[in-house]
Amino acid sequence: AFTLDEDSDLDVLSESLVRLLEGKMRLAIVRATTTLDYRVDAPAASVWIRAAGDYRLSSRAPRSEKPEVVLTVLRGSAELVNEHGRTTVRAGQESLATPDLAPSLAYDVNSAAGSEFDTWTEDRRDSRVGTTSASYLPAELRYDSGSFDNYGTWDYQAPYGYVWYPRVATGWRPYWQGRW
Repeated sequence: AFTLDEDSDLDVLSESLVRLLEGKMRLAIVRATTTLDYRVDAPAASVWIRAAGDYRLSSRAPRSEKPEVVLTVLRGSAELVNEHGRTTVRAGQESLATPDLAPSLAYDVNSAAGSEFDTWTEDRRDSRVGTTSASYLPAELRYDSGSFDNYGTWDYQAPYGYVWYPRVATGWRPYWQGRW
């Protein structure tokens, strides 16, 4: 899944290739069952992603200055590449590239200090993926845990363990009205 900040300019070229001309994006790859080969092209460099993770990219092209790309890896690993070189960026690191220089060496960043866009993106992810239900569901259902969080609660019930209870109106009975 990816989210875009306001006033961003993105072209989706294929399932594994996008072009970020200007703005910010977050890309989250929950898990990989096959080998990944995603690429994000920008005016100053390209980002190659071959591992599940959470990535923040920023592409700036101010008229008076050179364009630049900043790659921040929150979780996972990626490469920032241009015609002058490549840099591997791991979780908790960031790298900057301009068109006339090789990407900078990866440097440590405080990935917990996010912008308003990061907060908005995290809120969208939490509503989609969920936070509470993920710990009670098997791996194949965790991506849908947001629905469990939105429509019910969990409680311990001996001897079964944790049981999910849907939120329903008082007096509700299954199959009484509508469909299930």
